[in-house]
Amino acid sequence: MIPKGVKTEIGDKQCTLVYTVAAAEQIIGRYGSTAEMIKGMGVEDVVDGNGETTQRVDEKTFMREAPWIVSLLANQGIMVETHNTKPDNPAFLTPEYIKTFSPLYALKTLINDVMEAIKIGSDMEYKSASEDGPKDVILEEMEKNAPAAGK
Repeated sequence: MIPKGVKTEIGDKQCTLVYTVAAAEQIIGRYGSTAEMIKGMGVEDVVDGNGETTQRVDEKTFMREAPWIVSLLANQGIMVETHNTKPDNPAFLTPEYIKTFSPLYALKTLINDVMEAIKIGSDMEYKSASEDGPKDVILEEMEKNAPAAGK
């Protein structure tokens, strides 16, 4: 079975972000879990005096971590498409490439694409006792904690 992913554009390159076992292993090794990845990118929920929850982004951490995550999933897609899993694959995208060819608004959009790729790749669903429809455990947590595009 060939893993599915999310088509996106990084700089002038068309690529597919793919969440594989290898990507999950690296994310878990770096952050502890896929759900903790959002916190690891410097995004946290903050409750104001009125009980409203907003998100605060540590931009320094986000700018360092988001390109790593995007390049990880982009390179999984490259490996799937080329069948070349060697670490010296010249088609691989580095975090530095992502930083150089992605304006901030595009990086936030790419993170949304990453979350969609994780949803597709993980296919971890459960049924809530209060709802009939299936819920994606990881995506639900990530959507709750994800930075909004354009903020």
